[in-house]
Amino acid sequence: MSKKLTAEELAKKFPRKPLTITAIRKKYPWVVPNSLQGKGNERSVDIKCTIKGCAKTRRVRTMDIFQVKLCDEHQKEQNQALTNKRRKRWRERDRERRRAMREGED
Repeated sequence: MSKKLTAEELAKKFPRKPLTITAIRKKYPWVVPNSLQGKGNERSVDIKCTIKGCAKTRRVRTMDIFQVKLCDEHQKEQNQALTNKRRKRWRERDRERRRAMREGED
């Protein structure tokens, strides 16, 4: 049976190399070229908003690139739209439940 390796031993055995900006841009094309800053866990990049016609940029940490594609303004608008959609769906379900309860009383 093999010995279980500790986190430190694993790190020595399989060192992780941080991604270069070209590797990041291949996977995430909305990243601004040559915008990589920082070292270690504190690395960050600029992203271009993916909404057509928007030229705004936003600085995000490299670990968040996969989930951030919009500038702050458009992100806020998108979140508000999703919230309104959820509220509308919830209100419709609530109305139907109340209607069903009223019909059951009759």
